[in-house]
Amino acid sequence: MNALSEQILSELRHLLSEMSDGGSVGPSVYDTARALQFHGTVTGRQDAYAWLIAQQQPDGGWGSADFPLFRHAPTWAALLALQRADPLPGAADAVQAATRFLERQPDPYAQAVPEDAPIGAELILPQLCGEAASLLGGVAFPRHPALLPLRQACLVKLGAVATLPSGHPLLHSWEAWGTSPTTLCPDAYGSIGISPAATAAWRAHAVTQGSMP
Repeated sequence: MNALSEQILSELRHLLSEMSDGGSVGPSVYDTARALQFHGTVTGRQDAYAWLIAQQQPDGGWGSADFPLFRHAPTWAALLALQRADPLPGAADAVQAATRFLERQPDPYAQAVPEDAPIGAELILPQLCGEAASLLGGVAFPRHPALLPLRQACLVKLGAVATLPSGHPLLHSWEAWGTSPTTLCPDAYGSIGISPAATAAWRAHAVTQGSMP
């Protein structure tokens, strides 16, 4: 093993030792929340909503505190999904706690975009923020202004392309920018961009527009 490989492994071991969960991997809060939101009804999804509520952290947000930049997307997504689940036990309290979390958190995208921002943040976060604006009213939640020019530039480029080839990285965040399900089809595995959130969004649009294959 060369020196570079040993250094990388050493840094990974150190990173994992510092993480509160040891680097474990589990179901995605973001994908689960978006799939629930796009499904449209709570009926038959109570267990999934209960799981989502159970993942909320004591401070009201979702995601690991070890990676604060990665908490905004799952927290926004969970908040939006739980807005329609008010009758379920714990849902209303979870929404209130999430709202307080967002009010307290400084906006990391207020002035600039951090170098270690999550991939796709420029598309996903403004979309979530826009969806929440009509629900939260005058709540002083983060607006992520530094991401808006990047999102607009990306949307302009996407608008100039008729279709994206299967496997294109932007398909992984289709739920944040796609509106026309007829411009693409699920891959051989039935997914859009190998993303549960993008696939759920595509299916919801296809059902609404009567274009299911």
